[in-house]
Amino acid sequence: MLASKTMLLSLARLSGIGPFDDIVIPFCDDDGAPRKLTVLFGGEGVGKTSILAALASTRPGHAVAQTAMPRASTVSGSQPYAVADW
Repeated sequence: MLASKTMLLSLARLSGIGPFDDIVIPFCDDDGAPRKLTVLFGGEGVGKTSILAALASTRPGHAVAQTAMPRASTVSGSQPYAVADW
């Protein structure tokens, strides 16, 4: 059983990061409870590392600045961003 102070990820949104124009990634089960484990699986260049780097930059108390250059095809010309619900 997880301790009551355990923080789990429930949702992430990436806009203009890696190969994603705008994507919302749920990390919850069918009942809406955050999963304890999620596997990112895919071929080369599909965005697995982009997702992990974006999540790492949103960890409360461990945030780091995104250093990747913005893509030319960013949605509506806005700045790239990552948001996570923990």
